[in-house]
Amino acid sequence: MSLPNDPSVPPAGVLRGLDLDSLFAGSIGWRSPVGTGTAWEPPPAEELALLFPGYEITGLLGRGGMGAVYRARQLELDRIVAVKLLPAEMSEDATFVDRFRGEARMLARLQHPHIVNVFESGATAAGHLFFVMEYVDGEDLARVLQRGPLAAVEALRTLKEVCDALEYAHSQGVIHRDIKPSNILLTQDGHVKVVDFGLARIEDAPPDCKLTSSGVAMGTFEYSSPEQSSGRGGIDHRSDLYSLGVVAYELLTGEVPRGIFDPPSKKCAIDPIYDDVILRALAREPERRYSSATAFREALERPQKIQRRVRRLTRVALGVSALGLLAAGLGIFAWHKSHQAQALEAQATLARLEAEGLVNFMLTDLRDKLERSGRLDALEGVVAKAESWFVKVPAGSRGDDFEDRRAEFFRTKSAVLRVQREYPQAVVALQEALGIRQHLASSHPGKASFQMALALAHQDMGEIAMWQAQFEMALTQFKSAKVIADGAAQSAPADLEIANGAALVAVNVARALGYLRRFPETTATFAEAQRQFGLLAAAYPDDQRIQGQIRQMEAELGSVCEAEGKLEEALAHFQRLGRMSAVASTDPAHDDALAGAAIRSATVLTKLGRGQEALSEIAHSLPLAEQHTAERPGNREDLQQLEWNYRIDAEALTLLGRTSEAAAMKEKHRRVQIQISSPPGMLPELETPGSGSTSEGRKE
Repeated sequence: MSLPNDPSVPPAGVLRGLDLDSLFAGSIGWRSPVGTGTAWEPPPAEELALLFPGYEITGLLGRGGMGAVYRARQLELDRIVAVKLLPAEMSEDATFVDRFRGEARMLARLQHPHIVNVFESGATAAGHLFFVMEYVDGEDLARVLQRGPLAAVEALRTLKEVCDALEYAHSQGVIHRDIKPSNILLTQDGHVKVVDFGLARIEDAPPDCKLTSSGVAMGTFEYSSPEQSSGRGGIDHRSDLYSLGVVAYELLTGEVPRGIFDPPSKKCAIDPIYDDVILRALAREPERRYSSATAFREALERPQKIQRRVRRLTRVALGVSALGLLAAGLGIFAWHKSHQAQALEAQATLARLEAEGLVNFMLTDLRDKLERSGRLDALEGVVAKAESWFVKVPAGSRGDDFEDRRAEFFRTKSAVLRVQREYPQAVVALQEALGIRQHLASSHPGKASFQMALALAHQDMGEIAMWQAQFEMALTQFKSAKVIADGAAQSAPADLEIANGAALVAVNVARALGYLRRFPETTATFAEAQRQFGLLAAAYPDDQRIQGQIRQMEAELGSVCEAEGKLEEALAHFQRLGRMSAVASTDPAHDDALAGAAIRSATVLTKLGRGQEALSEIAHSLPLAEQHTAERPGNREDLQQLEWNYRIDAEALTLLGRTSEAAAMKEKHRRVQIQISSPPGMLPELETPGSGSTSEGRKE
C-alpha cells in the first residue's frame, strides 16, 4: 500500500497502490452495488475503534469504492499498522468469504524484508472483512516518477530489491500479477516494499483458495504481460518479470514502453549494455524472458561487476611504469603483463555485452513491430551500431565466444534484410555467418552446439532461396543442414534443443520437396519428422512446443494430400488438427491454431463442393483474421490470412448460389489483394469488422 507522509485524508477515490476496486471487482465474481445511487462510505475512525478493540485507529489513509485503509496502532505490540477494510456487503457472498479467507491465509505466509507483511485477517462484528498489514512510512514509485525518472544507480538498486521480493514470492508459489510503480513502495531510507498481492495467484492451490478467477485478464494493462492481457490463462512467474521489465524501463526513462520504442540508453544516461537486460524481460514470449527473478537480478548486476573489474585492472596495469617493472625483475613484469591481458579481456567483455544488447534488441519484438508499420529502415542504425562494436574488440581478444556471437549478429542482420526483401544483401550477410560457422565447426568437430549452429546457417540460406521460389537451391541447402543437424543430434542425444532443431530441419526438407511436387519423398520426410517429434514428446511430455509441432505435422501432411488431389485424406488430417488444437486450446475463440485448422478444412470442403460445411468452418477463422488485421494494420502475414479467408468464403457462397453475398466478399478479397501488393507505408484503407458484412451469423 502506498501511504503518504502526510496522514491527512487524500481526496475521495484516490488510493494509490491499494486500489480496492481493481483488487476485487473483476476477479472473484463479487460486484459492488454500483448504480444503486449510494456509494459506500467507510465508517469514521471513532466507529471503527469499537470494531477493533485491540487497536487505536488514528485516521483514514485512503479510500475507494470497495474498501478503505486506516492507520492504526496495535496496542499489545505497540506498533503502527495499516488496516484494510472491505464493505460489509461483501461478506454476504459465502463463496467470496471462503476465497478471501483461503487466500488471506496463504498470503500471510509471505514474510520477506521487501514485501509488505500481512499480520492478521478476519471479519469484524459488523461483517467487514479486513486485513491488518505492515505500515510503511514512505511513498510509492508512481509518486516518485511524477518528479521524473530515477538516476540509473538508484533505479538499479530498486529493481534488484524488487527481484529479491519476487524471487521469494515465486518460491512460495505466489505470482503477484500486478507489478507496477504504485505497488512498489520506497521507505524513508530508500528500501523497497512490494504491496498488493490482492490479484496474486497461488500456484498449485486448491480451487477454493484462489481469489482470482482463471481466464480473466487481471492487472493493470500497461504493465501486464501479453499472456496476462489476453486473459487466456497459462500465466506463470515470468509474467511478473515482464511487468517488472516495464517498470524498469519507466524508472530509467520516465516513459512506459508502448508500441515502437527506443532502447533505454537512447532515452537516458545509462550504459547501452543494460538495453539487452531490460529488453529481454520485455520479450513477448515467456520462454525468451529470464527464467527467474534471480536471473533478472544477476543480469542487472553483471555489467556493474565487469565495469568495476575493468577499472580495477586498468588502474593496476597503468599504475606502474614498464621501465620500473623491468628494473624490478622479469617476474613482476610478467605479473604486469598478465594484468594488462586481464584488463583487455574485461574491456572486450564489456564490448561484447554492448554488442549483445544491440543484437538482442534487433531480435526482440521491435522487428515485428517495425515490419507491421512499414518502418524497417529504422533498424538500419541499430544494425550499423551493433556491427561497429564487433570492430572495436581487440584482435587478441577474439576467441570462439566472440566469433560465435559475431556469426549470430550476421545471421540476425540477414533476417532483417530478408524481411525488407533485400535478398542479395541478405545472402551476403548470411555468407559471412556461414563462413564463421564453418570455421568454428571444423575447429571443434566434437562440439554439437557449433555443428547445429552451422546447420541453422545452411537452413537460413535455404529459406532465402524459398522466398525467391528457388526450390532446387533451397533443397540443396536444407539437405546440407539435415546431414549436419542429424550428426549433431547423434553426438548430443540428451540435448533437447539440438534434437528438436534436427527435426525442424527435416520439416524444411519436406517443404522444399513438396514445392518441387516430389510427393512420395515429401510424405516420407514429413513422416520422419513426425516420428522424431513423437520421440521427443514421449521424453518431454510437458513441453507444449513439441506438442504444437506434432499438430503442425498434421497440417503439413494434409497440405501434401491436398496438393496430390487426395482431398478426403487431406480433410481427415485437417479435421484431426482441429480436434488436437481444440484439446490444447485455453481460449478457442482467439486461438490461431484452431482458426488455421478451420480455414484449411474450409478450403478442402469447397473443393469437394460442400459449401455449407465450408461456411461453418470459416465462421471459426474469419473473425479472428479480421481482428488480427485491425489490431496489426499493414502486417502482411495477417493480410494474407485475411485474403485466404475472403477468397474461400466467396467460393463457398458461390457454391450455395448466394451470388450477391459472394460478390461483396469478392470485393473485400480484391481490396486485401491491393493492400498486400502495396509498398510498405502506402497501404490503402481496409474495411474492418463492422464496416461491412462479415461471417457472423452465416453458420446456418
